[in-house]
Amino acid sequence: MKFELDGEYDKLSKREKRIKLYFDQKIVLDDFLNSGAITKAQYDKSFNDLTAKMNIFGDDKFKEVVAGIAFSDGRFLIAKRPEGKKRAGLYEFVGGKVENGESKENALKREFFEELGVDISVEKEFASVLHFYDDLAVHLTVFIVKLNGVPEPKEGQSLKYISAAEIGEYKFCDADEEILNKIKKLPVV
Repeated sequence: MKFELDGEYDKLSKREKRIKLYFDQKIVLDDFLNSGAITKAQYDKSFNDLTAKMNIFGDDKFKEVVAGIAFSDGRFLIAKRPEGKKRAGLYEFVGGKVENGESKENALKREFFEELGVDISVEKEFASVLHFYDDLAVHLTVFIVKLNGVPEPKEGQSLKYISAAEIGEYKFCDADEEILNKIKKLPVV
């Protein structure tokens, strides 16, 4: 998904422009990978180099994050952020930060195991979003995953399976809104 500004580019801060440049370069990498122009190994190296460059610029307020959507019987898994964390009490998809040198898929597997004690199979990328919070910017890549076991919360969060029709009953992190709208449009979840 492209990060569109509709003529708003000049209003962005220097930091936001730098993040947009990163996002645009990542879209090119994604296109190269999807067209077969580069291998997965070349993609991972280029992606890690690009992310490291963001850190060289001193932008510790930019995070590359991943999340997984696990479907079961027409419903999908959500987690409520525990007290003591930023955006506590809001719902989100299970996931977290991609560590330096880590692929997105491996980061997602690690996060599911750390947060829920369960292994997953990463099936396919579902969506990608760039979102600016007041305190940081996140590039969120969401994958469809399959749970290989029963999830058990390990970090104080609560878990629920909800249907697309129930989305409006829960308050989610702002970065998830575009993802939720895409889920609502699925023919059968």
